Amino acid sequence: MGLSPVFAQVLSDRREQFNARVAAARTRNPSFDIAAFTTFIEELGDPLLTKVLAKNESGSTQLVDAIFDTAIVLTEHRWVGTGARAQIVNRLWSEVLPQFANVIAGQPKATIAALTNATIKMSQEPDIDIEQWLTLVGSLGPKAFTLSEARNLIVVCTWRSGVAHMREVALAAASNLSPEVACAAIGADTDTDWQTIAGNFAAHQWWAPDRTAITQGHRIGTFAGFGGYFSEPPQLYVANDMFVAQSGGREFALFADAYGATLRPIDGPGGSKSVEKKQSVESRFKDQSIRADDRLVPLLMPAVGLCIAETSDSIAVSSRYSHSIQVLPKIMP
Repeated sequence: MGLSPVFAQVLSDRREQFNARVAAARTRNPSFDIAAFTTFIEELGDPLLTKVLAKNESGSTQLVDAIFDTAIVLTEHRWVGTGARAQIVNRLWSEVLPQFANVIAGQPKATIAALTNATIKMSQEPDIDIEQWLTLVGSLGPKAFTLSEARNLIVVCTWRSGVAHMREVALAAASNLSPEVACAAIGADTDTDWQTIAGNFAAHQWWAPDRTAITQGHRIGTFAGFGGYFSEPPQLYVANDMFVAQSGGREFALFADAYGATLRPIDGPGGSKSVEKKQSVESRFKDQSIRADDRLVPLLMPAVGLCIAETSDSIAVSSRYSHSIQVLPKIMP
């Protein structure tokens, strides 16, 4: 395939340094795949260089340095080559990083590292829609002009892609952006008043600019043997107006809003001693549906052995015959 003249020239000018870096990587890791590394540089690194330089012609040496060093790290950890892991990184470099050309041109190493690390972390997050995340991040990339803006956008996209426990952090990140970019980041019209939107989020846990997708809420959980959270069907409790799921001697905090639901282990002593058990509320069930305060919602699990818990704004349902939990808004915002 060959390299572009710019990339080839930088490699030629600093051949000894670049060769030493590869040699050090192969010493650290004898299984270092030099063929996969070379292919990554040619097919993903070099095109990224070309797209960034189209925005800013200066800084080619620093950019090649950043691409080369990141490719070494990715190869050492087997994120390049073939397989599902590699495909996530390939998509990032081919579709998403070029959208952040404005930021990469100014801070190539830090920006490439931040986006690559975030993508790898998100690909291992069980509650995130990684495809949606990559699409969102890429679509918003051209709106970022500093690394700080890029990082704030990543946080907002992570929340919007299903990581509900990041809600407060994401709203703070959005508030650090310009009002127009903040509106775009959370999926609202860019001419909407950001303070109004922020007020709506603060007033209702389940509010979002597009509220049609949350009528039935979310289903979360699954069997630990299949990569899920629960070794046995979970029991539901409420502590300090927050759901707690208990399964196999472990406890998890359940977070949910319009964008998704997540579970996070509760570590340390205390556990169930600090929670109040919520008994089943039979009036919430009707045939195969849950009776919310303003609608009937189809039940997404066996209608046997059901238990329900409620917070001020949400309803959660579990069954002794299911490893999942259904969580939904009491009232549609």
